[in-house]
Amino acid sequence: MGVHGKAKAFLTASCQHQASKRYKLECVPILIQGTYHSVQEEEKFIRSFLGGSGFLQVGEPLLPVEFAGKSRELDGLAAFILGLRPRPNPHMDGTLPRMEILDSARRGRRLFTSSRIGCSRCHRGASLTISGSISTSKLFDIGTGIRADVPSLHALWASAPYLHDGRARTLQDVITTYNPDDLHGRTSHLTQADVDDLVHFLLAPFGEPTSQ
Repeated sequence: MGVHGKAKAFLTASCQHQASKRYKLECVPILIQGTYHSVQEEEKFIRSFLGGSGFLQVGEPLLPVEFAGKSRELDGLAAFILGLRPRPNPHMDGTLPRMEILDSARRGRRLFTSSRIGCSRCHRGASLTISGSISTSKLFDIGTGIRADVPSLHALWASAPYLHDGRARTLQDVITTYNPDDLHGRTSHLTQADVDDLVHFLLAPFGEPTSQ
């Protein structure tokens, strides 16, 4: 794999997971199961899953424990990735949802924080995730057949398709079609109006949700 191919592979591995972290791009852990604790550590992901040769000029048994500072290329790509910031959210007007969806998003926020649905048990705080905030990493199978780390919900408006393999084309699909057994929050009882309200909040999250 040439330099261009390695860079593309590295960016794909990093950016797909980090795209939704909005203002918290420096947060760890990284990857779907929270495997790595620095962007540079994705050298291992490049070599294993992507089949690349990586950036470090050492064999697999000699890979370091700490990857930061071991490669100018890895450090440069890490600095670039951690410096990424998303485009402005078109569903927001300043710190609040746009006027045309504001009332709906407020209702959606109440649903999101409601204990009978349970979204904010795992998606809470400024990052909208418990990932990296607890001493022991917690992985969950939400009905997709894989135990995964809890992603942030920031920038969902720009990160479709959804779920770890992109099976859900829309946020409504996440809530309804791909949550038939209520493993990803208890949503089967929601009306279509409730789903619309919840989607509007997810597109334009405001405040720092905590469980009620």
